[in-house]
Amino acid sequence: MPIYCDVFDPDSCAAAVARCREALGPIDILVNNAAAGPYRPFERLSMRDFEVTFTANVRAPLVFAQLVAPDMRARRRGWMVNVPGVEALGATRWIEPSMTEPIEAIAEVALALATCDASLTGRVTYGLPLLRELAREIRTLDGQSLVDAER
Repeated sequence: MPIYCDVFDPDSCAAAVARCREALGPIDILVNNAAAGPYRPFERLSMRDFEVTFTANVRAPLVFAQLVAPDMRARRRGWMVNVPGVEALGATRWIEPSMTEPIEAIAEVALALATCDASLTGRVTYGLPLLRELAREIRTLDGQSLVDAER
């Protein structure tokens, strides 16, 4: 069941969360996966480029987290997974390559967190160390082969 919203409009985000609650009940899992970013040299970014990138990659996930946190807190359970888009990964890699992880690792972390026991609740961690701790293999997004995550 698709629920659409404009992540640049907090009222639209709130309406989407309300529609989700009406259709499915309290929210258990939030996956922030919207992203935006320009494809041009860093020196040529405008303030509008920055505002769009910041809103999609930082503000919108915060807005959604604040909207669904009351459900999770009241039931003392829930997951929030932030999956940066390719745009955010590309910009970060240009600035500091060591800050990013393979998209396959990010997807595997989301799966691991959705299926793990409650002992991991509340942890903030990078994906690769968590996957090593859980002894999880990292495969390509089609599941066919292992990814070399050692960079």
